[in-house]
Amino acid sequence: MLFKHLAFQLYSGQILHIMGANGTGKTTLLQILAGLLVPLSGNVSWNGVSIDKNVVHFTENLLYINHRLGMKAALTPAENLYLFLARRNLIKTKSKQKALENIKQVLEKLDLNLHAHVLTAQLSVGQQRRLVLAKLLLIKADCWILDEPFTALDKKGVALIASLIEEQRYRGGMVIFTSHQSDYSLQTEVKKIFLDACCV
Repeated sequence: MLFKHLAFQLYSGQILHIMGANGTGKTTLLQILAGLLVPLSGNVSWNGVSIDKNVVHFTENLLYINHRLGMKAALTPAENLYLFLARRNLIKTKSKQKALENIKQVLEKLDLNLHAHVLTAQLSVGQQRRLVLAKLLLIKADCWILDEPFTALDKKGVALIASLIEEQRYRGGMVIFTSHQSDYSLQTEVKKIFLDACCV
């Protein structure tokens, strides 16, 4: 058992940083919160309803990004993002061109526009990580769950992701993330949970 007696509430416009040493269950906790793992006891609720009883509504309002790249190496950044939107059923015949334009704008904001049609496998690790985080700009979700979002990013990349997290908060969204870094320069209050203190 990684942790027990762990309970917390998060409201609209709040940010939660989950901290802890390696092996304390940070990623496992995120997967439980995202509904990908079932806890041995207890439950996760969204708007007062257990997520297992409200799966569709919960997943429609969730954007979960794990620490793996999760992108197809044989596709270009533009193709990967288009596939991401298609898998969430966010592309329809009439909106295809609009989706492509949106993808172009997102790649420009993340300084990936010059690599839009290069195979993802040929990007640097930092560029691949920014590509994954481009999902934050492509869709609107009330809850972001991010596993190590600052990993492999330079200072400019860290500042950009921090600004996106703050924008999500100002929109009334919530963010839950893990990170070994404490210098991510968020200009707003961040709640923190130390899993070390919750371990058996």
